[in-house]
Amino acid sequence: MLTSRALAAFLACSLVPLGGLGCFSEATAGGAMAKAEMHQSAHDRDFVIHAEDGSSVTIGPDTTLQFELEDGTLTSERSAGDLSVSDEGVILGSATDASAARYRWTQIHAIHTTNLQEGETIVAVVAVSAVVVGVIAIAAASRGKGGEVFVKVLELPIRVAARLPSGSQGSSSSGGSSSSSSSSSSGSSGSSGSSGAPSVDVDPFAPPPPEAKYMQPLFTDEAVRKASVQVVTSLDSAGTPWAKMTDVAPMGTALVALRLKDFFELGVGYRMVAPGAPGSSAYGLFLTRFDMLAHLDAKRYLVLVVGDSLGGGGHVSFHDQFDLGVRLRLYDDVSLGLFPFNPTYTRWKDSEWNALSTSRWSYPTRIELTASF
Repeated sequence: MLTSRALAAFLACSLVPLGGLGCFSEATAGGAMAKAEMHQSAHDRDFVIHAEDGSSVTIGPDTTLQFELEDGTLTSERSAGDLSVSDEGVILGSATDASAARYRWTQIHAIHTTNLQEGETIVAVVAVSAVVVGVIAIAAASRGKGGEVFVKVLELPIRVAARLPSGSQGSSSSGGSSSSSSSSSSGSSGSSGSSGAPSVDVDPFAPPPPEAKYMQPLFTDEAVRKASVQVVTSLDSAGTPWAKMTDVAPMGTALVALRLKDFFELGVGYRMVAPGAPGSSAYGLFLTRFDMLAHLDAKRYLVLVVGDSLGGGGHVSFHDQFDLGVRLRLYDDVSLGLFPFNPTYTRWKDSEWNALSTSRWSYPTRIELTASF
């Protein structure tokens, strides 16, 4: 069916960032302030380092870091969740790994970071999904070639997304898909990534490395785990302002989901809705929700949510809601969400209820309470 193929295409595009592809932003932080903020170990969530130009750079367990040394050479790239730090310096790995490269903070001139740019990735995913779904629709109408074209078209989002990252060698010229900022001295950080400076882990002329016994992981094990997968529970209540008596009225949802890479949520839940008929009772349905998340600020207090909820069951033949809203982190992993006027389509199994409802479309506003673990 066209619907199932379109959904599969959207999911294939949405999962692209989980494979390390997507739009990425690169930034450089230099100076004593940025290095001092890296000294603290055992962070239990993302933190922010401040560049000399006043910009803020988010550091999370999945952030790719590369250190630029005073002589202009670059260390190898490592995930922030793999690092160990102390007041003396940093180890590119575990403190117990004798082969891991070690550097004193006095040797480090700047810190290069690469983060997933969730907002641009969502735009790319939605755009590519629209192209894929459009081609599927055309193929389905061309007498039996839909399946063959569908398989070929699924290669499209992978090829497109593979060109979106700004690269891992410090270059920021990938057609505008990434944003770059620099706070180090104007000649050092700009030239180190493009002049072919060698990547090194061990400098034989470096001062004595920092002592491993004082080193602690930059992030806790729990923070590293949450960067990959979290369990999310949510409760919401919905209403339709200025609705007619015959409009469908979603009432509330309980849902549990998996959040992957702090970007994609896949959940299942149970929702109560009422048919657009005076005196009708509320009925339940099961639904599946697919959402993508984009953090709107460096400290990750505000998150944009874009996705879709599909369901049915009981007296409901088909239920579909487009999810668009924001979540505000209130405390640790507890957030409050607002989803205003989300388009919702509901079709009932009872033909009489369908006739009583002047429209199967409604535009409810949801208030959601979310907790992640």
